[in-house]
Amino acid sequence: MKLLAKQPLLVAGDVIAEGELFTVTEQRGRELVFLGYATLAESKTGDIDSQNDPVTKPSQRVRSKKAVDDAES
Repeated sequence: MKLLAKQPLLVAGDVIAEGELFTVTEQRGRELVFLGYATLAESKTGDIDSQNDPVTKPSQRVRSKKAVDDAES
């Protein structure tokens, strides 16, 4: 997860200056954003990094039992 530091931080033994981009795991990134220490970094297109997009599952059509029985015959 790519983040932008709002204040100096110590991440993996390195000091990250205010306004600097850095990468952490998803869980640690969510924690830093929740605590207000960092914000999500935006890609050049202005969209949030695709890794951070919500996972969308393909929609499945729900069929009635009769429709399933008819399809199997």
